[in-house]
Amino acid sequence: MSFASPGPGDLDYELCRYDGCRVDLRGPRKLSEVGDYAVCLGAGETFGTFVAHPWPALLEERTGLSCFNLGVPHAGCDVFLGDPGLRRLCGGARLAVVQIMGAQGNSNCFYSVHRRRNDRFLQASPLMRTVFPDHDFTGFSFVRHMLGVLHHEAPEPFERLRKELQTVWTTRMSELIGAFDCPVVLLDMRRAARDQGALGSEPLFVTEEMVAEVALLANDLIEVPATTEPEAEHLTGLIFPPLQRSAAATIPGTSAHHAAAKALAEPVRSYVLSKRT
Repeated sequence: MSFASPGPGDLDYELCRYDGCRVDLRGPRKLSEVGDYAVCLGAGETFGTFVAHPWPALLEERTGLSCFNLGVPHAGCDVFLGDPGLRRLCGGARLAVVQIMGAQGNSNCFYSVHRRRNDRFLQASPLMRTVFPDHDFTGFSFVRHMLGVLHHEAPEPFERLRKELQTVWTTRMSELIGAFDCPVVLLDMRRAARDQGALGSEPLFVTEEMVAEVALLANDLIEVPATTEPEAEHLTGLIFPPLQRSAAATIPGTSAHHAAAKALAEPVRSYVLSKRT
């Protein structure tokens, strides 16, 4: 999905970049990186696809603390671990909120992903070609499409791939959390059961046990339950072109963003604002 040129019915995300960053980020661009601020890392749920006021902006309103929205659509941990500009911003933060992202967007021993667009499939490894000998990987451009095909056509070897993705996710999330010198709060925004596809629910392949394991390395874990409102109510407040209605129906809506900001407000006050001198 491209966000470069808003068209009829599109939301203007005011895309921007900070010094050293290799990815476009949700605006408006902060005028200063000096003083107390929080960084909000995650995928489309943090970026706020189709949402005028995503949870990082709502959290800033609730707390008065400057919150940098570092959400990147379709992100895995790789984009944050490998981007020098993002790491620089994170290094100056007083608090980090890290959204639980799916396990498919990290390079692993089966396949590699694009460093900035973690949903882009780059190439299969020799191991991948050995485990799935009947498949030609040259025709795949997107990770999810490839995974869907393998899950359908080779379900038994696919379980080996799934376990590898889960192991790598735990390792990379642990590395990401450990990279911060400030308190880290994890945010788990689950999607409703109606949004579950053939591969499972979002965040993809991430179990409660996996979240509990990495949460031991963080200062707090905030869970935002999936909303269950009817589709028409869910779409209220979202801004999207008509052809994107089906995509909008599967992402967290405005109520989920408000719930996330409300749940995060107290930890922010506890870890940052109460310690201001």
